[in-house]
Amino acid sequence: RRQRQMCIRDRYKGGELLKHLIFLFARIRQYYQSSRAIFCVFIVGSVLLNVLILYMYGNTVTYMRSKKLNTPLYCKYTVNLSEAGFAELSAELEERLTGYQIKDLIFHSGWETEDGFIPLAASQNNDAGLEWQKVKGRIAFTDSEVKSMTRCIIVPYDRSSLKPGDTLPIGELGEFSVIGAGTFYSANYIPSTLFEALKLPVYYVDILLAKRLPVEEHQPFMDKLSAISGASQVIPAYGVSDDIAYLPKNLAEIFILHVFTIAAFFFLLQYISVLNRKMDAVSELTGASKGTVAFYLLLERLVLSLITALCAAVIHRIFYSSIFERFNLASIDYELRDYCIVTVIMVLSSVVASVPFTISYARRSALKEYRQ
Repeated sequence: RRQRQMCIRDRYKGGELLKHLIFLFARIRQYYQSSRAIFCVFIVGSVLLNVLILYMYGNTVTYMRSKKLNTPLYCKYTVNLSEAGFAELSAELEERLTGYQIKDLIFHSGWETEDGFIPLAASQNNDAGLEWQKVKGRIAFTDSEVKSMTRCIIVPYDRSSLKPGDTLPIGELGEFSVIGAGTFYSANYIPSTLFEALKLPVYYVDILLAKRLPVEEHQPFMDKLSAISGASQVIPAYGVSDDIAYLPKNLAEIFILHVFTIAAFFFLLQYISVLNRKMDAVSELTGASKGTVAFYLLLERLVLSLITALCAAVIHRIFYSSIFERFNLASIDYELRDYCIVTVIMVLSSVVASVPFTISYARRSALKEYRQ
């Protein structure tokens, strides 16, 4: 019996919802029938405005403009360590970074000498790491140098006066043969096998991804790096951090812009609504309150904004490669998530823009005005 009652109740709710939808679309159809030209201008203008907002989203949101950039600024994460061994850290990184495309790992250490601290580093790719250019000689180690743990070194730009074949003494570690110099101003690079053999402690490690992470994967990746044994601090890719920091501001700017621009088109819809006050008068005559009338007015605008936003997204997607892409300021890739974000912004901003119109319209009784 209870299941039967629940079934009847669900059917009743479904029937009520269907009646509300039929009434809602009947109101919108009445707008079209009463003033087709103005209604079409409103729809076409709203769609074109939404297409413009999609263009602005791609060309003003920092994340969208930099989405295809895979430079170290967007792909390099640094993990500061209290102290770690090279072999143990390498094994743990290999386990934790499974599933990510890693372009390189750079392990940083150093040695204290009478002349001061000399930074040392080793790259998993056995070169000068990251994307540095050579100044002289070579900035990559040969396979034989790696296998034989040759005491060779690649020096930074501030030591570029050293020529290939010169020796560089590093305190108790002994002398290293210079094979080249790079454009970097950081550590002196040695083969990874020699780095491990010297049992140098790792103070921090740079993790260079082959491709930048999407925004939603940034924080989970940071959490994985924070869980590394001995990790004291994780420094994110500065480019991704800036994109995330500016994203709320960029979206807010688009939201505010759309509120003010779509309000101009709502004047047209307001004019049509005034022409159709008879429908609201009948609604009040049958028991509808001002609040109910205002609710339907707001719901109409929400539905219309959703329809125009979806139409704009479809048009933008279909003609993107042939038309809209040519006007972009950078190489921009729109994904389904981006269209969903902009659609939500358009709908919410349209509802916000329509609130003043709805309040001013509903304050006056449609039934009283119609009687007058």
